[in-house]
Amino acid sequence: MKKNNIILAIVLVAFVLCVILVIGFRLKPTEEEVVNIDLNVLKTNIDTETTFGEMTMQEVDKDILKDTFNINAEMIEEVIGKIPLINVHSSTYVVVKTSTENVSTIKEKFEEYGRNYEEQWRKYLPEEYELVKKRKIGSKGDYVYFIVSDSVEEIVEMIK
Repeated sequence: MKKNNIILAIVLVAFVLCVILVIGFRLKPTEEEVVNIDLNVLKTNIDTETTFGEMTMQEVDKDILKDTFNINAEMIEEVIGKIPLINVHSSTYVVVKTSTENVSTIKEKFEEYGRNYEEQWRKYLPEEYELVKKRKIGSKGDYVYFIVSDSVEEIVEMIK
């Protein structure tokens, strides 16, 4: 009987160790899960494959992120984007590379800006207001994006 208990204990310990190893390997990011987006290529693709290349717009930099979106420059590694120079259209895109711990904060800042932006367009131009309501805010790895465009789904696909 003692032999059976010892064998059962060994099998149980081996099973628990296998489960721990499997879970441990699954929690480690694989190279496939590491996201690396070439923001210069993405910017070129957005500008050439959507109407952003045809519009007169202001390039987004860290100062604009601070002034317009209330995002501290220290949180940003890289940024691309365009915002309207004048309020004739609402189209906007911003993609930032940050660290993992800042992703949720930046998404919150984009959400807050989006609510304010929607309110700004609510009574101004109905077509532009509809675009703002369909905005996309999301992330992929350490990249966070804010998009208002008639090509919003295409741009999200370029990011993913």
